[in-house]
Amino acid sequence: GATARGGTPFAHRAHPTHTLHRLTNTMKVQLLLLAVLLGSVGVHGGVSFQSINCPGTGSSCSYTNTKAVDEVVSLFFQAELASGETQGAFTCSNGGLTYCHRKFASSDSGSSGDCFFILPAGQRFDCTVTGTFNFISSHAA
Repeated sequence: GATARGGTPFAHRAHPTHTLHRLTNTMKVQLLLLAVLLGSVGVHGGVSFQSINCPGTGSSCSYTNTKAVDEVVSLFFQAELASGETQGAFTCSNGGLTYCHRKFASSDSGSSGDCFFILPAGQRFDCTVTGTFNFISSHAA
């Protein structure tokens, strides 16, 4: 590897054109969704985010996109497994299509994450939850 003056190693800095290759697939999807939302702002004059109560406080929920256009859905969550729970999981899907699925072991309690997906106009998703999760925010736009 390269070294700084005095022989101290330092991290290789990626050339700016190579930065996109270092992004994870999740980051690429998030950037794409951001670009779609920003495009909507320019074309439609603003994005209206609505809070959705899904997954809510129970063990399951459903949400239907009643709009004539596709929506971007975001779920931000934290696994907070209770004493005695060895694992927790949730799945949000529509028939055979899974939009979001996460599974955590008790050692992962306190971990957080998010899901972003496009829900087509007129479609719905159903979420089932096992274990204790805190859904910090759930939105559609």
